[in-house]
Amino acid sequence: MQQYLLYAAKKHGFLVVLQALDAEGKDGTIRHVMSAMNPQGTVVTGFKEPTVLELDHDFLWRVHLHAPAKGAVAFFNRSHYEDVLIARVHQLVPKDQWSQRYGNINDFEELLYGQNNTRIVKFFLHISKEEQLQRFQQRLDDPARNWKTMKTITRNANSGMTIWRPSRTCSPRPARSTRPGTSFHRITNGSATWQYRRLWLRPWKRWT
Repeated sequence: MQQYLLYAAKKHGFLVVLQALDAEGKDGTIRHVMSAMNPQGTVVTGFKEPTVLELDHDFLWRVHLHAPAKGAVAFFNRSHYEDVLIARVHQLVPKDQWSQRYGNINDFEELLYGQNNTRIVKFFLHISKEEQLQRFQQRLDDPARNWKTMKTITRNANSGMTIWRPSRTCSPRPARSTRPGTSFHRITNGSATWQYRRLWLRPWKRWT
C-alpha cells in the first residue's frame, strides 16, 4: 500500500543502499524485500567495476543515473561508497583524489534529499568471518553457485589481498548522524547477527 501511495503522490523518491562484503546477503535481502513490492515501481542497480565510459566521467556520474525518480523506489547493490572503499584499499587513485570524495558523497546525498525529496535508507550487512567462510564453502559445494566464490577469490588474488571486513576507524570526514532523510537499523535474525550500521565510509582492513 505504501508503495502505491508513494507512486501516486510523486513527491518523493526512496533509495535503499545495501553495502556488504561478499556472501553477506545483499542479493538475498533484495529478493526478500522485492517479493512484497510491485516491481514496476522499483529499480535495482548493482555497481560493479566501472566501465571505460564510466571512468571517463566523474565517479558519481554512473550513480546519479540510477537515483530514483519521484514516486519510485531504487535499490543499490553496492553503491557510490565503493569509490572510496575499493579505490582506497586497492590504491586505484591517489590519496588526494579519494580523500576529496568523502565530501562529494555527502554533498551528493544532500542534493538528492534537499532538491529531489529522495529519502535514503542505508544498510550495512555484517556477519562473522566464520559465517562468511561457511557460506563460501556452501557456494563451492554447489555447482550452480561456485562461480561466485571463484570470482571473488580471483579478484582478490589479482590484487594480492584476501577477504575484507570493515575496520572501526572512521573516515576523515564522518557524515553527520542527524542528516535528514537517512535512517539506520540493527536486527538479529536466527543464528546470524545482521548489523545494519552507519555506512559512512569506513576504511577496510585485511583479515589476519
